Amino acid sequence: MQVFYLWVNKKMNFMDFRRITRVKNITDKLHEKDKREAYFGKNVGDKFKLHYPDKYRGNILKTNKGDYIVLYQTMGINNEKYVTHLVRTIDNKEAPEEKKPNYKYGRMVELIAFVKKEIPYKETLFKNLNFTNKGWGYAASFENEKFVPQDKLEKLQKHLVEIFKPYMVK
Repeated sequence: MQVFYLWVNKKMNFMDFRRITRVKNITDKLHEKDKREAYFGKNVGDKFKLHYPDKYRGNILKTNKGDYIVLYQTMGINNEKYVTHLVRTIDNKEAPEEKKPNYKYGRMVELIAFVKKEIPYKETLFKNLNFTNKGWGYAASFENEKFVPQDKLEKLQKHLVEIFKPYMVK
């Protein structure tokens, strides 16, 4: 197997593409009418709490420390999906949240890449995959054959590297 690494930042840290293991819908349901973008006030390198709905609390720690999660969300008046963030989990702890009803738990992550509304979901390899049956807020695993056929996993991960690469360096 060919090892394909991704340049993460100027400090010469590298990311093995195989560590991109999950995808999560972060559409801000609380502000669905005004189409507010979730986590848009963050910059590459920022650490923040990635919120999970209470009903998916058990999913929070399923991602290993150091693994990457691709975030996407529905935005705009046309309700289009966009791939918006690549984050890395920085610990193995659940982070309580007291301010958000129904989202009392989260996980600390670091923002590795932020692309705003530049990558429509339908222009990625995600367009042929269905992560929607788990519902909003669940971090779906790429290792689950139901979401990603395993013969297509490596191709998807390398595709994600290419998408995010231009947005990573601070």
